[in-house]
Amino acid sequence: MDKNPWLKWLPVMFGVVVMYAPMYIRLSKSIWQSEEYAHGPIVLAVCLWLLWKNRDALIEMAIAPRPISGGVIFACGLFTFIVGRSLGISLLEVGSQIPVFTGLLLILVGWSAIRKLWVMLLFLLFVVPLPGFLLDTLTGSLKQQVSIIVEWILYHSGYPVARNGVILSIGQYLFPVSG
Repeated sequence: MDKNPWLKWLPVMFGVVVMYAPMYIRLSKSIWQSEEYAHGPIVLAVCLWLLWKNRDALIEMAIAPRPISGGVIFACGLFTFIVGRSLGISLLEVGSQIPVFTGLLLILVGWSAIRKLWVMLLFLLFVVPLPGFLLDTLTGSLKQQVSIIVEWILYHSGYPVARNGVILSIGQYLFPVSG
């Protein structure tokens, strides 16, 4: 066993910071400023906390590292990162973290680390910014249902309410149901 089990992670941590810090700085100055994606820094903080909480998974003795499968997953994530960065597609650039981190864990530790850190890896999905058309498709029916329920509640509470799609009219005021 190594004297310091964290030594194998130093180049990995350096590489991850070099790859992803500029992306996070750019996100903090752009998309995370909007209401739709303001949850990004919070989700990232929770992911870092989950990583810290389960840090023992990183220094376990690598009983069964998987360099081939880990290398393939890492290479796919790296390719996705390069494409996303070069074309300015945040979905690919941010989404590349999941296969990159998964591949690194498999290469250095094995499946035991994935089993302990799967929640963090899954939670990283919520950092990935979805394109507007996909977000509208996913939330459109939800907005419709919410507007129907709100209309029903307001009507039965005695308010003069009318609904046109996802826009509620109460007297002279219009209230769009937005996401």
